[in-house]
Amino acid sequence: MDTPEINAHVLLIEDDPALGSVTAEVLTQLGHEVAWSTSANAAFASLSHDHEFDAVLLDLGLGEYDGVTLVNALRHQGHKLPPLLVFSAQPIEALRKAARATGAVGILQKPCTATQLADALQRALA
Repeated sequence: MDTPEINAHVLLIEDDPALGSVTAEVLTQLGHEVAWSTSANAAFASLSHDHEFDAVLLDLGLGEYDGVTLVNALRHQGHKLPPLLVFSAQPIEALRKAARATGAVGILQKPCTATQLADALQRALA
């Protein structure tokens, strides 16, 4: 099998091990390079230093912190963030509210298909 061309460097912020693993695999198969943060603290560390992420898939429920708090803390400290895609199983209105609060460029409700993920990420990168 040929190695796919790397389309984008994506940070996946997902604390569910099974869903994170599947999502990272799908993103890799789509040709993206994936870094996976399993907690808000790990994501904060990844985004608060120099990075080359082209997009972030942001879960809203991250244990003791949520995705909105994470993004607001990063921005409060002056960190520039790549395009955000809110990626959560919460009701669609909660995703819309989180997208407004974080300045996300899109939302994607879990569960989703690989095609839906690819399309949402393509729109976020555009």
